[in-house]
Amino acid sequence: MPSFRCSICLDALDATSKPMTTLCGHIYCLDCATFRFSTQPSCAICRKPQALDKMIRLYPDCPISVRSMDKAAEEAVETVKFSIADKVEQEDALMVCNTFVNSVTDREKPHLNTELLRELSFQLALMSTKMKDEHARLKKMTKNVQTTRNIEARLTAQIEKQRSTMDRLEKEKACLSTQLDTTRERMAALQRQSSFSSEDAGRQRVNSAKVQNQLEEMQKELDYWKQQALKAKKKYIVLKNKVIEADRALPSRSHCSAHDGSDDLLVVG
Repeated sequence: MPSFRCSICLDALDATSKPMTTLCGHIYCLDCATFRFSTQPSCAICRKPQALDKMIRLYPDCPISVRSMDKAAEEAVETVKFSIADKVEQEDALMVCNTFVNSVTDREKPHLNTELLRELSFQLALMSTKMKDEHARLKKMTKNVQTTRNIEARLTAQIEKQRSTMDRLEKEKACLSTQLDTTRERMAALQRQSSFSSEDAGRQRVNSAKVQNQLEEMQKELDYWKQQALKAKKKYIVLKNKVIEADRALPSRSHCSAHDGSDDLLVVG
């Protein structure tokens, strides 16, 4: 089996190294298998649970080790199925399949179980279809994430704007509060002044009564003089009309018409 190498020390495997294979299809020399599985009961390649007494001894002098290859193929099929069911990571399933394919030598290929190979191919096709669907979903999710980020950025900008507005309103509120305190102080001062003014108003009412009497007397006198002025105005207008008629009758006095037409003496009521 010169084409095989130990999964740990990477030495070429022959009859002297007593090669062994795990149920997952990975090959070790006897020394590395004893050291590995006595301390850590898991495969060094795929991390599958593995016990030393469950390993399969390979015999390089025999034509092929069909049983180990079938076991490796079955393990690959099961791993791919588990991957499709989301029980195993896709990378681990592909690694198991790759290990199985690389471990098959040219002399073993004619003796492989074709049914297992077809099943493995079918399961890989299903996994590929699932991966494509997941890729499409991932692409859609990426687009949705980008849209969500754009919405988040827009909402963040709106929140910042609202915060700025709230800060401005808080400042205006503080300013109005200060103005309110000032107004209250002014109102208190005005109330004190009002009390003083009320006292003055009492005195002013007395004086106002006197002044009111005087105003009434003056109003009567004013009404009398208005009547006199109205009478004088009417007399003036009559006399003015007579003068105008006289001027029209005497053209020789036209040069004085401009002076006679003046309303300087017109008394307005």
